[in-house]
Amino acid sequence: MQRDGIVGTWQGPTLPLNQRLIDNPGNLKDWEPWVRGAIIDFELLSNLHFSKHPETIAQTSVPDAVTVWSLNITTSQNNPVPAAAPSRITTFVRPDDQVFLEQLQFLDQYSDLREDRAAEIISQLGPQYAFWSSVVYLHPDRTKKTIELLDAALRLANFVEMRVKHALACRRPNELSPQVQPMILTPGHGTFPSGHSTENHMVARILWELLGDVLGSTSPEIGEQLMRAAARIAVNRTVAGVHFPIDTAAGQVLGLALARHFIARAKGATTASQFDAWRFDGRRYPGNRDFDFHEFYDPATGVENHNLAYLDPLPSTAPAVSNILNWLWTESVKEWSTAPLFP
Repeated sequence: MQRDGIVGTWQGPTLPLNQRLIDNPGNLKDWEPWVRGAIIDFELLSNLHFSKHPETIAQTSVPDAVTVWSLNITTSQNNPVPAAAPSRITTFVRPDDQVFLEQLQFLDQYSDLREDRAAEIISQLGPQYAFWSSVVYLHPDRTKKTIELLDAALRLANFVEMRVKHALACRRPNELSPQVQPMILTPGHGTFPSGHSTENHMVARILWELLGDVLGSTSPEIGEQLMRAAARIAVNRTVAGVHFPIDTAAGQVLGLALARHFIARAKGATTASQFDAWRFDGRRYPGNRDFDFHEFYDPATGVENHNLAYLDPLPSTAPAVSNILNWLWTESVKEWSTAPLFP
């Protein structure tokens, strides 16, 4: 009725037709955030692969290693059929049963902290934005693109960690002893590696890198605080009774490896084209070892420790930059540049 009352005599096209460029990252600004999210998810996941395979470690064949691969896909104008060159991101070997049995002692020891940390643990069941924004100034109006970027990273982490968890299918602590009695509902998936550890260490590393681009150099103080926050959130899952310390250590390795992959796809590799993938051999993780977030990673410099008995650095190749993800990274840097980090 409204149209019929105001449209008048039909005149055909009255505005110039100016089509957008095909597959131009600049078009992303015109779409709704959920649409950008779907595009970015396709972009990231279409370049990943998972496999279960034999692995030779110290001249011994391990039958059931699992690996997350990055696929560097190339095409040409004359031949659009894609060709993929794989390179490792991470490899995991499931811990022996004895490791988990020895780790069970930590569930009893950490349970003493439940009363002190109950509020934290409950509030950390969902995405931990409140905790990240206590370290850096995230705000849903002020840093919209940064939150989109972190959401994309969290979705990627969730897809990868669930595939690894499914393959390794490790039992939760309360499946080994009725005395664990978790203070929250035990999630309905495997324990190794920890998803909270994966996601929080990934976010911490990405935020540190992003703010380094804003400030012109990375800040050791910001890196330390972000990693302390990630580690505390991850350790709280052991306090709650749903994870072993080895789960947290493996999650840290997976999260930091995915962060480096994500950053390389967003802005290019921060080091040479050759950089390490990591193989986490759970059989070599001592059952009496607790998690210490400094053991593998120095948050002040972004350097990993190559001298741990349960980890093997493996040469790998940085993935190609994604124009789509680069657009979102660049927009995220811009919004911090227009709203100073330290007003």
